[in-house]
Formats: sequence, structure tokens, C-alpha cells
Amino acid sequence: MKQIPQRLAVGAAAGALICAPLVLVASSAANADAPAPDSTKLTVVSPSTREALKWTAQAYDCDQGNSLTPQQGFGKYNGAPLGQGAHFMTMGKSVNQTELYRTTTIDGTKLANLTALDYSTMVQGTAANGAAKQPLYLRLTVSSTGSGVQDATLYFEPALNSTQGGVKQNAWQSWTAGPSSVWTTTGGPEGAVTLTDYVTAHPDATVVNNDNGNLTGGGLAVLGGCGGKEQTESTLAFDRVVATTGGQTSLWDFEADGGPAATNTITVKDATGTWNGSAYNYSGNGGAGAALTLRQGFTLGPILPSLGKGSREMIVKDNSDATQFWRNTALDGKRVDSVRALSYSTYARHIDGTPGAPVQQPAYLRLSIASDGTAVKDTTLNFEPANNQDQQNVADNVWQNWDAFKGEFRVVEGPGETAGGFTTLAGYMARHPQAVFAANPKSFGGTGALSLVVGSAGDQQRNGIFAVDKVNVGYSATIANQPATANTTWDFEASYRTPTANNVSRTGAGIQTLSGTAAPSNLIEVRLSKNGKFDTVAGTATADSYGRWSLPVSVSSNQVYRAYLSGSYGTTDIASGSARADVRFQVDVTARSARGHSDLNVKLNPAVAGVPVHFQEYVAHRGWVTRGTVSTNRYGSASYSASTVRGRHYQWRASVGSTSTVLGNYSAVKATTGQ
Repeated sequence: MKQIPQRLAVGAAAGALICAPLVLVASSAANADAPAPDSTKLTVVSPSTREALKWTAQAYDCDQGNSLTPQQGFGKYNGAPLGQGAHFMTMGKSVNQTELYRTTTIDGTKLANLTALDYSTMVQGTAANGAAKQPLYLRLTVSSTGSGVQDATLYFEPALNSTQGGVKQNAWQSWTAGPSSVWTTTGGPEGAVTLTDYVTAHPDATVVNNDNGNLTGGGLAVLGGCGGKEQTESTLAFDRVVATTGGQTSLWDFEADGGPAATNTITVKDATGTWNGSAYNYSGNGGAGAALTLRQGFTLGPILPSLGKGSREMIVKDNSDATQFWRNTALDGKRVDSVRALSYSTYARHIDGTPGAPVQQPAYLRLSIASDGTAVKDTTLNFEPANNQDQQNVADNVWQNWDAFKGEFRVVEGPGETAGGFTTLAGYMARHPQAVFAANPKSFGGTGALSLVVGSAGDQQRNGIFAVDKVNVGYSATIANQPATANTTWDFEASYRTPTANNVSRTGAGIQTLSGTAAPSNLIEVRLSKNGKFDTVAGTATADSYGRWSLPVSVSSNQVYRAYLSGSYGTTDIASGSARADVRFQVDVTARSARGHSDLNVKLNPAVAGVPVHFQEYVAHRGWVTRGTVSTNRYGSASYSASTVRGRHYQWRASVGSTSTVLGNYSAVKATTGQ
């Protein structure tokens, strides 16, 4: 590499702002009329994964040809293009020191099929030599005839591509090294040629391995050194390498080995903070569009949500242009390429007996993006479950989980993108390194780059009940001084009150009113305990406007019951504590005096045979003392005669014990005088 001029120009282009209603493409990604899906994935290259991902480090003396110990490695850097770090090369004083980081990934690829090649660089002069430095450059080892034997070398040097901007010190810059970019066959300006022109002259040219297929012979290399003083005494870094060959794009992120991911779960119970709702009718106001009343809110269920007991429910009635938005501002202003996870859960159900498709399409996830890094939205991407049936088929009346980060987004609009085409989020990152999420506020209300949307999709979202839950966004972050993913999971929950149930008792079998409290309008299900389980439903009641509920039930024995919020929510039901409905004997004792004794009689109501009745006398300093115990006969009656002393006063009562079905009681106190 020869010395390179350092005064270069900058060029830029901005995309147009396009506004369009959101429309769901309710066809599978396998539809023959749909554009081919994107397969770009974000791959993290680290010390522990580099060999498996076909990357390796080398160093040599470009004058003597002997190998050197590589002076390079992974490190953290605030502001790196992808993630938390990059790959760094430390250059010493020798102009012959050459550092390479090379890959075999595109070995065997025809240059004509190399349709994109990008990377990002940063240069720093050391304290000993602060002169301006040149960034790392790319090298392709080539067989010009396609024979598989290297006979040419191509170099991409940022300073030879002045239309992409001047080289900056201590700043990250992204470079496009694709077909229209300037390469050199000599390492200097005199060998300058675009890849397109080189392919025209050498149509069979192929990227080749120059070391018998080993990692140390990879045909694509990122190089530093052997270029004069422009790269000595410096730290040279690179990150975000993108290569598209034969329609397959690879996006590599270079990081130190990472630590475990972290998850923060936020429970959302009202539309404050980062979440907000809005609604719009695209055909309203004579076709000009009009704001709608929200038909959404927090609810328990439907059925068993993916997380917790509740969800955010949205309803679309008989209007195919009515659209409900549930939006989040937490992403606003963040870099798109910092995202490492994006998923959510959905529920959809068609309202029986109404027009519309029998299987409704779930809520779709919309991203508003400023592709050039400004705050102005120019790109809309929709993740639509119907276009991601490789993950699972859309189903009605069930909760389903969707991985939007790994899935296909439909392009609604966006500079450099094909409307109606499909892209992964990694594919969009590869093409738009400056992109940030844009708030995209609307005049009818609502703001936030991430939206969960239903409606404006014809019969596929007409007369349906929709719900969303368990929204997860993961960002590249440093955790415990290591690169990692920091996840935020939002759990949507309805505000509810755990019901209460009161203890009640009655004398004898009959109708007893059970009661308690709940949130107003909550449907309460009362269950009785049988064999230790609350599986027997006694009935249901609806709490009134004050939150009070009551339920008359037939009670013939002692019973334990609980009040449940009707339905199942999460892993446990929402229920009151245990309460008791007790049935007591009506006990009355008659007492009369005769010569030398008092005659005591009891008759139980209800009449139950075989119940022990304890006849008791009150004794000073001792309290109630049992004088005799007699079991009731088949009529529920029992009698006892106690010896008494003339002129002495006595106090009597009867104590009836509990049975397996009925709770006992005490009679009123009766007095006699001995005769």
C-alpha cells in the first residue's frame, strides 16, 4: 500500500418522507407473488467464536516476509457501530508491521456475485505520534480467470473513495466497498479500478484462498500496515463488516466475549410512562381520516395470557378502516443496530355471528425509523404474523409468541428499500448503519417508534377481539463490564381487586346468603370445598357498583367456600381466602323442679339422632360443670334428671357438640329451685 492522499470530500443523500396507512398483507411469506424474504442475520464474532465463524488473526513483516505475533484483539469502545466494542490493531513504529484479520467466508465467490461489501473504521494516533492516520483497508485475493489459483490482489482504501467523505481521526466512519467503489490493484492511485470494471475485464474472477483452504488463507482480509507512516504508531479499529454474495448477506459484529443477558420486567397497568394508545379511521371525514374513540384497555385474560394474568385488549368492530394503536416511546432516538431482541405475544378471536374472516390476523408490530439518523421518520417496517408462518401458523383463540427480531418485516416505505419487499431487522441494519427509531407523533394522538397495531386490514381484522402481552426489547449493553443484551419485558395487567368472602352461619338447613367484596362489575364464581379441593361451583354473582357481591345458596351442612374471579388468569386463580358457612342446632333446654331433683329436657332443631347433649350446672369458682351426657333419640330429644336440695337455687344449660355436618351450640341458661 502506497501513501494515500488525506484530503477527501463528503457526499450524502436523503430519502423522501412518505405517509401511508398501515395495511396488513395477510398472505404467507411463501406466496409466489411476494418478494423473496431476506435471510440476513447478525453474527457476533468474539474470541470464543471466531474460528467457528471462520475468522482469524495474522501478522507478518511485509519486507522480510516472516510471521509476527499479532498485535490485535477485541475490546470495548463507546460508540462503536455495532454493540459495545470492535476489533483493534496496535501498530508500532515499523512501517513493515502488517496486521490482518481475515475470513474464508466468501472464498470461491465470483466477484460478479459480490454485490455489497461494507465496513466501519476508526483511527487514533498514539501520544508519541499524533499525526493523521489512515484507517484499515480491505484486501481480496483473486483468481482473475476463476482457476482457483491466486494471480491478483485488490485493495479497498478509504482515501481513494473521496465521494464517501474525508478520513476523520478518532471517529467511526462507515465505508461502502461494493461494485461501484474504487479499488486498486497496486495499492496506490495508479491501479484504481471499480469492482464493476474489473469484473467486466475479468468476468470469471473469483475470490480465492491463498493457503490451501486454511483460515490463514481467507480471501477477504481487513489489513493495517505496510503503507508508510500513515499507519505506524496508531490504534486502528474496525467493526460492522457486511458482505452480500449471491443474494445472501452476512452482518458481522466484533465484540469481546459477552456475559449473561439481563431482563427487567415492567408491569404496565395504565397508559402512562412509555405506553400510549390512539385510534384512527382512515376513511373517516370524507376520506380525509378522523380520530376515533379508543376501543382498547387492560383486561384480565383473555384465557391464559403469556405473562401474568392480563393483557392489553383492542377491539375492532364492523369497520375495516378503523385502526387501534398501542405505542411505546422507549425506543425513540435509539440506534436501530443496537437492537438484539424483539418479540411479543398475541391473541385474536373473531366475534361470532358478525362479518369478517373466521380466523383473524393478530396485532402486527410497526417500527418507525429515520434511516439517516435524524428525528424525522422516513421508513416504516411491519412485522406481520401472517408473513412469518415459518414460525407458526396463525391461530384463533390462542396466545402465540412471535420473534420479530429473527422474522421478516414488510417494507411499507423507506429510502433504499423496495415497498412491499421483506427484510429482517439485521438486513435493514446492514443497509442503514445510521438509522435511529423515530417518535412519529400523530395529530390524532399517539407517539412512539414501536407500535402494536390492529385494523386497516380488511376482513382479516374486522369484528375481532385482539390482545397483546409480553413485549420484549433487548439492546446491546455492557453488564458487569462485559458486552451483553439488556432486555426489557413489558407485562400488561388489568387493575383488579382480589375478592373477599365472609363467614356466615344459620340455625338449621336452608337458604343462606354468601357475600363479600370485589371490584365493581367483576364476575364472581363461588366454589365449595369437597375433599380438600375447590372444584364444586355453587353459582356466580356480579359485584355491584360498590364492589359488593352476594349469592344465595342452599346450606344443609358446615361448608368451606371461596370467591373466585371468574376465569383463569396466569398460573394461579384469583381467589379470596377460605370462608365458612356454618349450620347450627337450635338448642333449647326446659327445666323444672320436682321433689329432690331437677328435670332437664332438650329437643334439637333440626332433629338429629345420636348427638351427645351435655347437661351442665354453673358452680361458683368452677364455672360450668357437666353433670351428665345423654345422646338424642330419633326425634332429636334428650332428657336428664339431677338431684337437688330443697331451697337451693341452680342454673342449668345444655351444650350440644358438633357433628360431621352440623355445628353445635349452647342453650340459653335456665334456673330451678330445689323442692
